[in-house]
Amino acid sequence: MKLKIHSHNFAENILSQEPFKQTYDELLNICKQAPIPIYKNKSSNQKKLDVIQQIIDSYLNLRLKFDGWNHDEHFPVNDKEYLTIDYKKNVSTEEQDYNIHLEVEFGNVASSYRNYFKLQFLNYKKSNNIGVLILPTESLSKRIDSGIATYEKTVGELESANGIFNFPILVIGLDYNEEDELPLNTGELTLKELQSKSNIKHEMFVRDFIKNLKHE
Repeated sequence: MKLKIHSHNFAENILSQEPFKQTYDELLNICKQAPIPIYKNKSSNQKKLDVIQQIIDSYLNLRLKFDGWNHDEHFPVNDKEYLTIDYKKNVSTEEQDYNIHLEVEFGNVASSYRNYFKLQFLNYKKSNNIGVLILPTESLSKRIDSGIATYEKTVGELESANGIFNFPILVIGLDYNEEDELPLNTGELTLKELQSKSNIKHEMFVRDFIKNLKHE
C-alpha cells in the first residue's frame, strides 16, 4: 500500500521523535503492509468498484491490537453519554504520559465529522495529545464505494479549520498500486464471506494474510 501523509500542527515532527518514534514507525509499517483485496464485479451496477474494504478494516484492527493499541475505549461525555474512540495507545516517559487517539474511516463523509468531534472533545478534556486519522485516498475510495470520506477531503477540511483544531493531527491516506493488489475472485471464499467481518472464514483469511507477512 502506498501512503500519503499530512501533518497538522507538527504532528509528524512530534511522532518522528522520542518517545513516539517506535510507535509511529510501527504504525506506518502496518499501513504499508495493508492488503488491496480485489474482487472483480463486486458490484453488478458499478463495475469500477472492486476493492473489499472490510478486509482492509479487519487487517488494521488485528494488526493494531497485536501492536498494543486498545480498541473501542469509552470516554464519558456526561453522566449518561460517552464517546467511543477506535484505538488508543499510551506512550510514557519518566515525566509524563501521552495518548495517541486513532480513528480508521472507510464510511461515508458524515462519519468523518464525528471523528473530528471526538478528537476535539478529547483534546478539550485534556485527555488527547495527538490525533491520527486513517482514510483511503480519493483514487482508492473510487474503487470501494461512492460518497465515502477521503484523505484529500479531510486534509482540506483541517486546513480550512486550522484555528479550530489547534492540536497535532496526523492524516494517513491509504493509496494503491497495482503491484500490491490481492485478487480474490479465484479463492475459496464467496464475496459475502469476504465482506462479513463477523464470519469466521473472513477472520481466518485476514489472520492467515498477517501470518504470511511475518514469514516473508
